[in-house]
Amino acid sequence: MKFLLGMAALAAIVRPVAAQSEGARADSFTVRLAVPSHGDTLSGFIRVAAGPGPQLTVLFLQGFPGRETPTLPATMQAAGFNGVGFSYRGNFRSSGLYTLEGTVEDAAMMVAFLRSDSARRLWRVDPDRIVVVGASSGTLATLRTAAADPRIVCTAAMVPFNWAPPAVVARSDTVVRGLFVDVFREVTRGPAPAIRESGLLERIFANAESYDLRPAGAALGNRKVMLIGALRDATAPLPVHFTPLVEAIRKAGGAGLRDTVVDDTHNLPNAGDAVGAAIVRWLRSECVR
Repeated sequence: MKFLLGMAALAAIVRPVAAQSEGARADSFTVRLAVPSHGDTLSGFIRVAAGPGPQLTVLFLQGFPGRETPTLPATMQAAGFNGVGFSYRGNFRSSGLYTLEGTVEDAAMMVAFLRSDSARRLWRVDPDRIVVVGASSGTLATLRTAAADPRIVCTAAMVPFNWAPPAVVARSDTVVRGLFVDVFREVTRGPAPAIRESGLLERIFANAESYDLRPAGAALGNRKVMLIGALRDATAPLPVHFTPLVEAIRKAGGAGLRDTVVDDTHNLPNAGDAVGAAIVRWLRSECVR
């Protein structure tokens, strides 16, 4: 029932757009979203590409703590694909508390929302051409969402961050544990924190093995997957985070895997535009049908 009420509210938000002429509706536009998820509300947006549709739609799953308005959806819109961004529960303007399990649940709710009749009718979403693209720690939700949903046609992970290895080390290494504490202190404090949580760090340490990316990657062994790593990544060093994931996918088949490494650091300050362009080329060659 909450989902239906949310859909009704969203329909009211975009009613002025839906009332426009066919010619006007073929233009690109952006709409704010408020999507129900497990009793809370996800704050997000969809950048609808020009054209009559239905369009391939890219759902971007950001890292920790992410940005309230990530730029990749705009890149997708400019390339002729719908681009969707949102904040997980407990992240920026989304209600609730942040958990790693919650990021996966929220991603699944967004996919279900994008497959709704309203999304197809109002925003030209093709329910059979939904792609999930994640960055950094958002690749946990990316890979698990795709692994659990065979209808997702393609999956891409940029600078994948695997919570499991460093969290296991942090159980006994006070230096690594201190680095975690410092990062969490930075993003959870202040009048408008990027993350609202309760006991998140201790749960990550206690359940570290359950957040391993490799099983989800292996489940995508015969699917279309693009992995992009950064050569000078100090946050998610290639030998710990990227290479084991590539190997897990290859061991499980790897027929549709494309992997590459760019000469940059974790946030891709120099190669970001080139990476976005590479994802667009991959979508056009492998995911448009």
